[in-house]
Amino acid sequence: MAKNVGKRTKTLIISLIIIAIIFMFGGWSDGVYFEDSVAVVRLEGVIRSSSGFMDEAMTVSEFSRLFEEAEDNSNVKAIVVEINSPGGSPVASAEIAAIILQSEKPVVAWIAEVGASGAYWVATSADRIVSHPLSMTCSIGAYIQISDFSKLLEDYNVSQTTIKSGEHKDIGNPYREMTESEEAIFQNMVDQINEEFVRVVRERREGADLSEVSDGRPCIGKKALELGLVDSVGSRESAISLAEELAGEEDLALVEIGQEGSLLESLIGSYSDRIARTIGLTISNNINSLPSFQS
Repeated sequence: MAKNVGKRTKTLIISLIIIAIIFMFGGWSDGVYFEDSVAVVRLEGVIRSSSGFMDEAMTVSEFSRLFEEAEDNSNVKAIVVEINSPGGSPVASAEIAAIILQSEKPVVAWIAEVGASGAYWVATSADRIVSHPLSMTCSIGAYIQISDFSKLLEDYNVSQTTIKSGEHKDIGNPYREMTESEEAIFQNMVDQINEEFVRVVRERREGADLSEVSDGRPCIGKKALELGLVDSVGSRESAISLAEELAGEEDLALVEIGQEGSLLESLIGSYSDRIARTIGLTISNNINSLPSFQS
């Protein structure tokens, strides 16, 4: 009898070790959520279609992977997209927004330090937008930057010859001055992107006042609330509470999608946060720090 008990104990220990190894290498984000949860998906860095070498960017494929993990898990009842991004590619921003729009679960966007330009475009795809009162947001518009090194080449007596098939084939060439017609072409492109951006905001933020930010200027969260560009101002905690409310749930566990660490660390973090929320240690609408406004 004792021998059988010892064998079962040994088998159990081996099984637990195997499970621990799977979670250790798979991470919490690939594991199993054991209770109903709110999932926080982070959108950080410049938004791009693809990332370059040593480039801190949020790509469409990476966001899709993280978001779908929350979307496909039946224990996740609501999703908070935590945004800390200055924006980026209009194409990538539109594609990430489309991913969020297809969600069958309540989605709340929380704008932390920065959620401007393309990142604000993404935020408009959520069911609700919560912004930290001092976050930098808005910046509705588009721009193109093109360098001109022609004077530098002249200083060093360097010339360049371009053989092209048409007048505008080398448009944007940084080694010569831009012509008026080329500048007009780029301006037209920027205007079209801006028109689409404004259309999206007007469609998703019905009643919003864009008159004060139509020139592309940024604004802080409190001003965005006045203009109807966000639904409320508050902390990360208030965004999580709103997500619970939209899901018709209370006191849900919290999981961080994509967060590295072991299963035990994630469980401890989840339950610690839950306990803090229960006894009121986390204060809603708490203003902790000013944004750096540095790029």
